[in-house]
Amino acid sequence: GINAEYMGGVQLQAGADQLGQQYLTPQHVIGTQGSDIIQVGRGIFAAADPAAEAKKYREAAWAAYQSRLAGQ
Repeated sequence: GINAEYMGGVQLQAGADQLGQQYLTPQHVIGTQGSDIIQVGRGIFAAADPAAEAKKYREAAWAAYQSRLAGQ
């Protein structure tokens, strides 16, 4: 089944912002924490090309999911 628990605060690079928001990578959230769904906000909306950035997140999330299924 789908792990319907989703994780917010996902960025392509782990870190924090000036307000204390902690960001995890898709690999960590999907691969380590076992989430099937990620929530991305500013990482896409603040990008110069949001559509291209959304594609990067989709690809990173899919790669993390495939890696998790393969047991890596």
